[in-house]
Amino acid sequence: TTMGHIDDFEQLILENFNDLIVKFDLKLVSFSNEFGDEFRIVGHNSELVFTYDRGDLRCSFINPVTNRKYLVNLIYKYLYPKENQFIFSINDTPSIQIKVYAQVIRERLCNILEGDFSWVNHFDKTY
Repeated sequence: TTMGHIDDFEQLILENFNDLIVKFDLKLVSFSNEFGDEFRIVGHNSELVFTYDRGDLRCSFINPVTNRKYLVNLIYKYLYPKENQFIFSINDTPSIQIKVYAQVIRERLCNILEGDFSWVNHFDKTY
């Protein structure tokens, strides 16, 4: 793992998200370049973006209507304020972080993968 690069980033995403990719008919697309790694899981009504830059792994939903990005950990905190079942730590290895993102999306945020952005207006006022 170099500063802007995780060796098996694409493989880690595929392994952890394969069930969701199949279930929702999504595809994994690379937007990586010399500045860093970016992969997107693209669906009909939403996109999930993974970026890795200088040790900082991020996972965000993109609202296709507005093209705005929303960090998954913030969405989770916002929609489930009393819950702390999923802990996002930048000190974890990339593989653990990706695993946690997959779990939280699978168990709590599947509806967003299907294009439910009904929560964004209130979210935008909060953050």
